[in-house]
Amino acid sequence: MTPILFKENWPYGNQVALSLDIDDIYPGSSLDEEGLDFSGDMDSGNFRYLNELTSKFSELKITLFLIPNCIHREPWPGGKFYFLRPLIKKPQSYPLGTFKIDDERFKIWREWLKEKISSGNFEIALHGLYHHNDSYSNTAGEFLGCSFEECQKRLEAAERILENSNLPFVKGFKPPGWCLTKELLEAIKKKGYIFLIASSNMENKISPSSIYPKLDSNSLVFLTPNCYAHQLKRALEIASHNGLIFIHSHIAKTMNNLNSISLEFVRGVKEIIEKLTKKFWKNIWFASLSQVAKWWLAKEKANLEFNQSDGTLQVINETSYNAFGLTLSLKDSIEKIDSLNPVSPPTINYKLINDKSFFFDLPAKSKITFELKLK
Repeated sequence: MTPILFKENWPYGNQVALSLDIDDIYPGSSLDEEGLDFSGDMDSGNFRYLNELTSKFSELKITLFLIPNCIHREPWPGGKFYFLRPLIKKPQSYPLGTFKIDDERFKIWREWLKEKISSGNFEIALHGLYHHNDSYSNTAGEFLGCSFEECQKRLEAAERILENSNLPFVKGFKPPGWCLTKELLEAIKKKGYIFLIASSNMENKISPSSIYPKLDSNSLVFLTPNCYAHQLKRALEIASHNGLIFIHSHIAKTMNNLNSISLEFVRGVKEIIEKLTKKFWKNIWFASLSQVAKWWLAKEKANLEFNQSDGTLQVINETSYNAFGLTLSLKDSIEKIDSLNPVSPPTINYKLINDKSFFFDLPAKSKITFELKLK
């Protein structure tokens, strides 16, 4: 009478997952020389578009990729007269410390960002330290040519700035300029990061590798942006495969990053969510990237043991991962679950689906006992 554990794609029986990420967050504002708002204008600037989305869809989660000490200058900036900027000679980078976020100049900005994180709709992850490299034509490829030691040093410096800023962050990373080197990958794993955004698939045919997370042998989860806000048809195709719709954009519009948040971005995301809701009703998991990574890690690593005797079923999780939203189905010889008796705290959440199936949460290194009614 061994039960059957179904490792669903998403927790609690959700049929599709949806996440958003926004790149290049730092306190650069429209009042700076570049004339671009990278969130420095706060709620009066580009961030108002994200506020509009979270106001309409309170369950929406957005991961903000932040640059703690950005010195990168856009070689083809936006702004009112962006078409004239290529004719103007200017430095390739800002002086070091210009936008170092733990500086006293950005105290108000930090408090504002902390409030956004506290709302539950936003989380921040790392997008490099400087987001700049003068030695390569891809000046955004910060870690190109860096040794393992230098990569590790920059990760530590970035984390230290966030800690000094009293800004909570998740252990996720996206290499600036999409430039992931083996030295950087090694440093990311050494520092215990749980997810990595190393490539994107926004235009090519969808594939399993682009719509489902991938777990490597070191417990690092790889996630792939796979949809722009205007790609409704693509989003629905991903949903038809019960995949993760991972919508990607940038905080500011430049000649290099035309896929930035705007009124059109808001309209596109709204349309995607409304169409998904109509098709899947409430079976959509709105998740941050760290939530997706933690779920996939626990789901793939879960090695549950079952002991059954005298009308009870004991489920044991010996791993160090919190398994939540897993589905357990019982064989025909077991009619229903009469009651739930958690053996160890914290209280276990579960929801009966029918007489033979239920969702449950099982914290790391714990076990629970169900009382069963045999036919």
